[in-house]
Amino acid sequence: MKKILVSTLFTAGMLFTQAQAQSVQKDSIKVEKTFKNSFDTQVLKDAFMDAASKESWRVTGDTPQKLSLEKNFSQKRKYYNHAVNRGQRRIIHETVNLNVSLAESGFSMNLTLKDKDSKIAEEAQQSLEDLQSKVYTNLVKTTL
Repeated sequence: MKKILVSTLFTAGMLFTQAQAQSVQKDSIKVEKTFKNSFDTQVLKDAFMDAASKESWRVTGDTPQKLSLEKNFSQKRKYYNHAVNRGQRRIIHETVNLNVSLAESGFSMNLTLKDKDSKIAEEAQQSLEDLQSKVYTNLVKTTL
């Protein structure tokens, strides 16, 4: 009887740790752009900083070759699975991280998400595209 109980507890513990590991895993979206012309990394960095301020991204890390940005997103959901929360709307907040690597020939962006298929991920991807267009606009303005 003790052997069965111990093996059952061990199996349950293993499944629990696997479930925890899966919930911690995050999805990411990677964007890489290269230019025909080369830009100074400071020019690219200034373009990203200006675009980030216009698109409400906060700068959390700043080195000569890398930038770390973050932005908060929220999503309204209904929960029907529990009697206490049935029919109530809950707001889910998520902070999305964006790591930008700068080089003279281009840049690479890595967007870290908790769930790649959520509405927050769609909003974050749209915000990423808006950020890219603002960066391109800033580069055109500064180089002409």
